[in-house]
Amino acid sequence: RKILPYVNRISGSLLVVSGLYVTYYGYYEWRTIIRGQNAPLGPVAWVESWSTSLKNLIDGLPLSMVLIAVVVVVGAGAASAVLSIGSRGRDAGPGPSSPTESGPLNEPRDASTA
Repeated sequence: RKILPYVNRISGSLLVVSGLYVTYYGYYEWRTIIRGQNAPLGPVAWVESWSTSLKNLIDGLPLSMVLIAVVVVVGAGAASAVLSIGSRGRDAGPGPSSPTESGPLNEPRDASTA
């Protein structure tokens, strides 16, 4: 709860960083493919390096290990979603009033105004 006031700023910052990366990647593609120039070093090279390292790591693992990891990650996400939905129900307080209770919609009309 302490971080909630900063969530918008954090997500906005991530959006700006990812936008800058996509812009740089477009410039990188334009220079290397369309103009035929050498690719500049920078974020694209870093991400390609990380991607290659991760691919090589996963390729070296047995299929059963990869499947177990996928099941654990998906299961954790599903459990988090279920727990989040369950906690919203407890924190919501009393539910909406039933339509049989008296209120503006259920008040008897005066015969003289009808």
